[in-house]
Amino acid sequence: MARDARLTLPTPPSHRPEPPRARFQPPGGSRRRSRAGRLPALALCLTAALLTAGLWAGQAAGQEAGAEAARLSLDEAIEIALRQGPDRQAADLALELARLEYEQAKANLLVSPSPVSGREAESAWRNAQLEHEASLASLTLQVAEAYYDLIRSLQQVELSQGNLEQVQRQVEAAQVRHAAGALADLDLKQTRQQLRQAEMQLEADQRALVAAQRALNQLLGRPLDEPVLPAETELLFEPVPVDLETALASALAQRLEILQAQDRVETARITLELAQNPFTPRLDQARAELQLKQAEQALEQARLRVELEVRNAYDALQAAAAQVPLREAAAELAAEQLRITQLRFEAGTITSLDVTEAQQKAFEAQVSVLNALFDYRISLARFLQAAQLDGLAGTVTD
Repeated sequence: MARDARLTLPTPPSHRPEPPRARFQPPGGSRRRSRAGRLPALALCLTAALLTAGLWAGQAAGQEAGAEAARLSLDEAIEIALRQGPDRQAADLALELARLEYEQAKANLLVSPSPVSGREAESAWRNAQLEHEASLASLTLQVAEAYYDLIRSLQQVELSQGNLEQVQRQVEAAQVRHAAGALADLDLKQTRQQLRQAEMQLEADQRALVAAQRALNQLLGRPLDEPVLPAETELLFEPVPVDLETALASALAQRLEILQAQDRVETARITLELAQNPFTPRLDQARAELQLKQAEQALEQARLRVELEVRNAYDALQAAAAQVPLREAAAELAAEQLRITQLRFEAGTITSLDVTEAQQKAFEAQVSVLNALFDYRISLARFLQAAQLDGLAGTVTD
């Protein structure tokens, strides 16, 4: 619902404000499982094994030995961030400072009454409240993005682990054929090189997993290296219907920059009305007229910027949605090509290097699907944030 930017606010309370309902809610509505992108829901087990193996060993100094990783849903992560996250604390401090300045301005008005100064004080306090709410909505979006990135990192590690195991089996088969004199030295060296590359890929993905964990913990106000796992492990995909005209109407009615611009227009209009009297110099009246025109022009520019942002977010969402089925089809083709390549290798018509190359292409295609699924979710979340629309919960499932 659009707020009336001209409403005179009552005296603000001195206690910390309760968190308003953030306009962005985790998007959802997905119930169709991605075909090639549907990854086995083993990420939690794999990550637990990595923790046990020492992936985070030495990074959680001071923690109790054997402490289990916290499993959080997206809603729980958002609730923690809005309750204790450093960004929430900073937003509350800024709002409290604005409240004190508002109280000081009201006290000054008792000594030197001024309708314009009173209006400016009320406007500043109102803008501070709007900015506080906008900062909480932005924090909600950041947590959602970090949560999705953690799930993606978990599944990326799982994919890399599976890829490594397949390459290891291929190397073993190549060694057997080499010992029997059926494989050249160069082919064996190239197959082993693929193994080293797969090992390095897994190590890089494990580091990215740790970075994703730290990023989420930072937003939640938790120790950076405290283990945390998403309660959900599998992303579902189905294009969520969105209406551009509805999104534009919502954004133009609720975006912070537009509400602030509207408030400045109203302040300029009151200033001009007060200046339109026989006792105000004509120069001051002309200045007030120009200031009102400036405020109205700034309001129009704010509306255009918001419209542009929403349209761009809509286009990005449509492009992201279109990528998922394309990458799924490419992954299916790569998997079929790998199957045929393995059969040809067993028949002795190609080398083991051909198999490892096909395996690498199939792995990259799976990663591409995974990234497309998450790109779509992030694009949807950003579109809903830009449009100030509420989404649906339940974008991922366990």
